[in-house]
Order: sequence, then C-alpha cells, then structure tokens
Amino acid sequence: MGSKNLKAVAVRGSGKITPAEPKAFEEAYRKSREEIEKSNDSMTYRKGGTPAFVGFANTQGLYPTRNFYDGVDDKAAGTLDDASQRKYLWTREYGCFSCPIHCTKIGRIRRGPWTGTPTDIVEYETTGMMGSNCGIDFLEGVAYATVLCDKYGLDSISTGNIIGWTMECYEKGILNRKDLGGLEAKFGKWKVQIELVKMIGERRGIGNVLAEGVARASKKVGNGSEDWLST
Repeated sequence: MGSKNLKAVAVRGSGKITPAEPKAFEEAYRKSREEIEKSNDSMTYRKGGTPAFVGFANTQGLYPTRNFYDGVDDKAAGTLDDASQRKYLWTREYGCFSCPIHCTKIGRIRRGPWTGTPTDIVEYETTGMMGSNCGIDFLEGVAYATVLCDKYGLDSISTGNIIGWTMECYEKGILNRKDLGGLEAKFGKWKVQIELVKMIGERRGIGNVLAEGVARASKKVGNGSEDWLST
C-alpha cells in the first residue's frame, strides 16, 4: 500500500451485529467483566499500564537487551510503570473502546529538552525495543523517539528493532560514522536514536536503507550483518 501512497482504507457500515443467543451472550459478558474487575493482573495494568510487565520479563530473561544479545537489563527499573509515573505528568487514563482496564495513560514529558511534549504511556513492547534493545534507559528520550515515530507513521517496535541492529553493526565495525552520516551509533546513545528515527522517517541518508526493515537492510549492508538481525 505504501508504494501506491495509500494511507488508509475507511469502511462504514449501517447494519448491526446480532448475537445468535442474546441472553447467553449478555450473561457471558457479565461474568467475564466481573472476572476482569477482580483480577490482580487487570488492576496492575490499570494502575501502571503495560510497563508493569517489564519487571517480570526482565527477571525471566525475556526482556530484549542490546539487539537481543541478552534478555536481562540491569537498568530496567528505570522503565517500570512507577518510573513512568514519576517521569511523566499523567493527566488521565485512556482505554480502547468498551475496555474496563484503561491501561493507557495520557500525559506530558516532565524533563529534558522536550518538557511539555504531549505523549501517551510508552507501552511495554516499545519500552523494550526502543529502550533496552538499544541500550537506552533514558525514558524521556525513549518517549520522545516514540512521539516522532507517531509523527512519521512508523511502528515503534520495528523501528527499535532496526536501530538496535544498526547499533550492533556499528559496534562490530560493519557500519562506520561515514555510513551513518557522522553518527556514533553506540548502544545507549539516545540522541543518536532520535536522529535515526528522523532519518528513517524522511528516508534520508542511511535512513533510506533502514526504512526497508532489518531483512532488506541486512542484505544491502552484508558483511555478516545478517547474523544479528531479528525479525
């Protein structure tokens, strides 16, 4: 669709969806709603959103770290749900239509050069891929990079994946500063990540290659970089 400059397909209907057994459906809905309301997991996500899962994933060795080189990040505490509450000025809850959990939070970045920038919570997947997967524990920087992804219409999970791969290629000497337009793309460099997001969104310089995703980018870069991609 992108090659055809098609941005979206909108469909509107006028009919209704009617359950075959309305009373049984309503009863099943009532019971499931009650179970959700009583669930400790539901209350955890309502309170802190999906970043509440960071701690569990990290202790189980499941948290993507430095392009999946590791599954444990010793700085993961900086991206937990309580850290998000401290670093954002949460103004209200937000949830998907008809969902009782409301795990998303709306707020503004409190610190750094983007203070006051509106943002929603950095979800677990984005926290992992744009954060620890790139060796970055500066949550405000991750939040702003995510805001830029939204601006450019990029998937933040895939973008974190390609940036983590780029950082590993740089640290292993496959890509150099000349290739990256002067950027020193080491793990943990949040300013570099923000610039790479811009370059990908604008298909500028190395961003024109990275915008194709890790599979295609690794074929173009070559030199063994295929061994470090995750799809």
